[in-house]
Amino acid sequence: MAKKEIILTIGNDGSITIEGEHFSGPTCDKELRALAEALGVIESVEKKPEFYETEKRVIVNTQKAGG
Repeated sequence: MAKKEIILTIGNDGSITIEGEHFSGPTCDKELRALAEALGVIESVEKKPEFYETEKRVIVNTQKAGG
């Protein structure tokens, strides 16, 4: 599983773009929105295709059968 990253880009005009990498589903929106609100007024939000994917979880049972 890839490490989740938050990328901040500051433009010459002082504008800030925040992008999430390796997130899926609404987790990215939740994580980035708090950061964006702390930095200032949110001008626009663009969702990447990954937003519409469901998060994938793998559950591993480590118990041995019969014991």
